[in-house]
Amino acid sequence: MVLQNNPFYLLRVSCSAGRREIVSACDEMSFVLDPDICSEAQNELININKRLSAEINWFLDVNANTIDQIRSSIDNSELISTDGLTALSRLNASLYNFSLLEFEDYFEAGYAILDIDEQFSGLVVDDIVELININRDKAKLGSVQEQDVITELGKKREEIRQIITEKLSALDQDTYVELVTMIAEKCIADDYYNDGVILSDVVDQYEIRIQSALDERTEDIKKHIEIIEYLEDESDISEQVDLLISKVKEWDVFAQPLQLKSQASGIPHETSEQLGSKLRDLALYLHNENGMTKEALTLVNAMQGVFAELGELSDLFDADSDTLKDLLKGQKEAKEIITELEFLKDESIVLLSEPSSARVNSFVASVKKLDRRIKALGLDSDTKEKLRESLCYMARGTAVELHNKKQHTLNAITLVDALADEFGDLPLLRNKLKEDSMTLKQQFVISEQQRLHPTYSSRSSSSSSGNKGCIVGVLVLVAIIGLITIFSSIGKSSSNTSSSASSNSSKNSSYSYSGSSKSSSSSKNTTSNNTINLSKSNFETHFFVDTEAEFVNDKVTITYSITPKYASNYNFPESSDTIEVELGAAITLTQYSYGEPDYNKKHSITLKKSEDYTTSGSFSFTYYSYSDTVYWLVDVTSCSGEIRQS
Repeated sequence: MVLQNNPFYLLRVSCSAGRREIVSACDEMSFVLDPDICSEAQNELININKRLSAEINWFLDVNANTIDQIRSSIDNSELISTDGLTALSRLNASLYNFSLLEFEDYFEAGYAILDIDEQFSGLVVDDIVELININRDKAKLGSVQEQDVITELGKKREEIRQIITEKLSALDQDTYVELVTMIAEKCIADDYYNDGVILSDVVDQYEIRIQSALDERTEDIKKHIEIIEYLEDESDISEQVDLLISKVKEWDVFAQPLQLKSQASGIPHETSEQLGSKLRDLALYLHNENGMTKEALTLVNAMQGVFAELGELSDLFDADSDTLKDLLKGQKEAKEIITELEFLKDESIVLLSEPSSARVNSFVASVKKLDRRIKALGLDSDTKEKLRESLCYMARGTAVELHNKKQHTLNAITLVDALADEFGDLPLLRNKLKEDSMTLKQQFVISEQQRLHPTYSSRSSSSSSGNKGCIVGVLVLVAIIGLITIFSSIGKSSSNTSSSASSNSSKNSSYSYSGSSKSSSSSKNTTSNNTINLSKSNFETHFFVDTEAEFVNDKVTITYSITPKYASNYNFPESSDTIEVELGAAITLTQYSYGEPDYNKKHSITLKKSEDYTTSGSFSFTYYSYSDTVYWLVDVTSCSGEIRQS
């Protein structure tokens, strides 16, 4: 109810006017106003149920002189002075003034709304009930109850919402967004905000008005994300990520007030939550699938500010940023380590081309220097240990070549002893290096005896079991660069082992692991009727397993074919209808590896007797590498089934 339509204003009566005074005023004002309007005003004031609305929207606690001044301001459409007015009277004057004002900027309108919110929130129901009942007692009308006043204040809240909405509807979209954002930032997001219902209503109306524009921008961002996921060229992806960030920041201008309200109320803003998750998924994709960690970090850092009000999602972006920063640092360090390993390989080649004590000493110094650098890396202990193992085995391989191919056993001993001193703290290497040193020294003694005593050499050579001139054991090298990644699925952080992607493609050589190389003399598990229980240890005794590998754009493709060695012998009723075989594919950056392989991918195959236990096919998986070339091993990791061999 606007003041111009209030019955107390129309009939020029006070809030304490009784029935007789109201009827008399109606008769008098009928000569000035429309008689129907006067009659309606009279009914509203005489009917105690309708009278309450007029009382709530008028000035209950002011004297006659002030009422005359207020009526004069309303008559002339002038602002009502709020000096000396309190509580409900001040609120009614402020609402009237708000409807008249033409605001020069949104700050002026915003502070006027804040003032109205503060006044409405400060109303005390008991005080209002007391004022109304004092006037009604003078008018000899029935008293009002607290619940009646509470209900009427609810109606007044709706009227206030309509007044503010109508006023703000005249603002252009940009000004309107800035105004509501200012209100949300200064009050709703404030720690001392008292949950003013008027401000809450303003933001609710904002959401209704702005929803279409927000939805349009949200859909545009989602489509842009899909475009990025289809791109292959890294420069195109980087350019589109920058454009996406600009779009998200523009979207955030519209979403900010709603996010702030969500933060204050604890009720999630669903649109922001869903879009934030999709953007985080894109960051995961950029890092995990494309190896574009820098671009993923750029996106995540931008999203930290956009979604700072969204609690859990904000925490995830903060954690992602820290992890990606560590990853970039780790990737840089890992690249540098791999580069230095390559330099050492080159130095090893030079050493082996023309072995000398000076070159051995220089090589040892380079190995120790790189080992100290690896120890100082900001990586986890397991990764550093594997890197150190890689370095040691590469150097150990050089010692083997010095002895086996160059017959420079003393230089090999010098190198192995230096390695034992440097890497003796690693359990996996300690005993191996001691055995190397002992074996080399024994070989040196034998070779010296043979050189000095040819007759003894001839006799002893037949008892050396073919080991003369060779270090017993397979030399191997682990070149695993362990870097922690941050994602695995929506809403979940995880760790994986990866390296940055290479865009080059190549076919790669196979390699072998000590203790897991294929054997052509594996034992058979048999029963008395020549039925053979197949296992991973004897499968290749009875079947040919041929494999090839290709590495293209960080994708490893393993091609395989399996055929029985003696197909006709297996066609017995006792043979299984199907044989289940699992192949494991292991990939590394270097040609030698030590210990049991860590399979990057396992692939299950079913051999059917109806197809003579013959099959072929391929399987693929992703492997990120700093190097253009990787090495591969494919082996049978499990097998079940029976065959009968005649």
